[in-house]
Amino acid sequence: MKLQSIRQSINFCDLTCWYQPIYDVKSDILLGYEALMRDKKRITLDPMEVFQNAQLLGEHNILDKHLIIKAQQLFGKLKEYSLFINILPSTLLQRDFISWWDKHSENIPNIVLELSETERIDDWQLLKSTLEQLRARNVKFAVDDMGMGYTSPQYWIELEPEYIKLDKYYLLNAVNDKKKQRIIESLIRMVGDSAQIIIEGIEDAETLELVKGLGACYAQGYLLGMPSPINKIDNSLSVLL
Repeated sequence: MKLQSIRQSINFCDLTCWYQPIYDVKSDILLGYEALMRDKKRITLDPMEVFQNAQLLGEHNILDKHLIIKAQQLFGKLKEYSLFINILPSTLLQRDFISWWDKHSENIPNIVLELSETERIDDWQLLKSTLEQLRARNVKFAVDDMGMGYTSPQYWIELEPEYIKLDKYYLLNAVNDKKKQRIIESLIRMVGDSAQIIIEGIEDAETLELVKGLGACYAQGYLLGMPSPINKIDNSLSVLL
């Protein structure tokens, strides 16, 4: 695709956020919501493709910041819950990121930034320093899809994230796959009290019961709640009752 066509395919003004719930499946309590990119005009949208196109234009960090602002602005009325926002490591590693954050962060007390594993990280010390500065501002962190990207899990664990999200790959046919069950269980034990595991991809009741039995505390997926515009969010969780 030519750069001009790519540029025409990305209209920041058309991009918005929908929200998918994350639940504590042991107590049936809502933890918060993950903000997910959507397009106001297009029903189907591949966020990964949008970011890849933005990267070709050198605008992926601009897009990242735009969505961080949008996610906070729309979330205002749900401040009692945690707001999970995806962020690229390269955005965090920008030298002016802390000053940008201080200028653009909204008055939302429970923000969790989800670090994507889709990028290679060259400066771990700078990343750790940035995270420490943001923690001083009451921001928490999650590692998104740990084990599915460039980096060894030990590097992420050393950053001491509050949450670690396991990709839905681990749940694919896990009900009938004892090996995957052992992997999930061992990851939960390995992390222990240092971070909370959030298992993504819960799409049926049998899988939900499985992850609860393996010791998972938090979960996310279509069974627990579909991504929705902010004005159509339903905080109830009848599926667990």
